[in-house]
Amino acid sequence: MQPEGLALVREGDVLAGKYRVEKVLGSGGMGVVVAAHHIGLDTRVAIKFLLPSMLGNRDAVARFEREPRPAVRITSEYVARVFD
Repeated sequence: MQPEGLALVREGDVLAGKYRVEKVLGSGGMGVVVAAHHIGLDTRVAIKFLLPSMLGNRDAVARFEREPRPAVRITSEYVARVFD
């Protein structure tokens, strides 16, 4: 049986009309991270999103929403930039 996250996206899928999935990087109990290509800006990005089964879990959603706030303040070549 395939984990829930891996069933959500596949290589070549286009997300939000602008991100082409290159590879699923990882899937866990709460979410999925994919490497993607921003079609319009011609750049590589990583996208993290919650699994649909977690959307009803208020704590998980709140944690997901809080997670990028501290990271957005860090500017380093060794830390991923947060855009959205």
